[in-house]
Amino acid sequence: MVDNAGYGSASPQQVTMTATATVPGVAFSPSPVPAFPSTVAGRTSATQTVTVTNSGAAPLTISSVAVGGANFKNFQITAQTCTAGSPIAPSGTCTITAAFRPTSTGARNGALVLSGNLPTPNHGYVIAVSGTGLPPANLRSVHVAAGCDSSRVSWLLPPRGTAGYVRAWIVRNHGHLPTSPTDGAVYFDTSPGTLANGPLQHFTRYYYRVYAEYSFAHGVAAFSAGTPLSMHTGWVCSPRNGGQTPSTRPTIAYLGYRYAVGYAIVVYHGSHKLYVGFGRSTAIRINRRLSAHAAYSIRLYAYTRTRPKGFLLGTSSFTVT
Repeated sequence: MVDNAGYGSASPQQVTMTATATVPGVAFSPSPVPAFPSTVAGRTSATQTVTVTNSGAAPLTISSVAVGGANFKNFQITAQTCTAGSPIAPSGTCTITAAFRPTSTGARNGALVLSGNLPTPNHGYVIAVSGTGLPPANLRSVHVAAGCDSSRVSWLLPPRGTAGYVRAWIVRNHGHLPTSPTDGAVYFDTSPGTLANGPLQHFTRYYYRVYAEYSFAHGVAAFSAGTPLSMHTGWVCSPRNGGQTPSTRPTIAYLGYRYAVGYAIVVYHGSHKLYVGFGRSTAIRINRRLSAHAAYSIRLYAYTRTRPKGFLLGTSSFTVT
């Protein structure tokens, strides 16, 4: 400031001036936002509403409200009044309503991201949200049948149109029950609802876990908890132990015993002995008609020169469809 005043003071002269800036602020409640209820992947939780308050002394303008964070695809804004209600006067409020729709299992973390005239870096504000995704439904009627060097895993396909279903995901482990979709060798169906798995080692236990794979977001897989199975390869090759055959006069095939001079099979229905067959090869056809939709068990015997009365090699069971 310049003047022409005298009185012994030279121009220009300095005058100190002060001012207080007013800015908007943000507060929200509840704080922190409670975790959403644990929700099955692919389903949508109940909503939660967050109230945003202008805690500053100047009007607050919110230009956008979006979902962000590491797992942003797992959360969705269903309604909000913050952009339409801007500018928000000091102590005024707006609301954001959100839901949790997990695309996978485990802890999911996201954020409600506000943009506007906020006195923060990039003029934004972040409200953390979280939830836990639960496994989607397992496949139904999962079963394994064991032969001498192969297995057959079967299951019922989900109803047509089941949301997000991709395929069956079968994990096999030689040493222990698989604990995750990558804990072992991974296989997929060889025909709808079926995996024919082999060759397997003779007289060996194998463990399976059958998962249902889903996808509720592009590039993101979600797995069911998985159905555990255990089987042991045995002497009888077909019909597989625990399996099915459409034949009412099936041929029983089995591994050969090194010193055997002959074999016998005994077929039971419950405790009732139905049929006894003998042969020198590694297959004997049952020459008695078996009933459909019935379960049968087999005892396989071998005979050698040193053990002419025979001895039990193994047992098996099957169902005639």
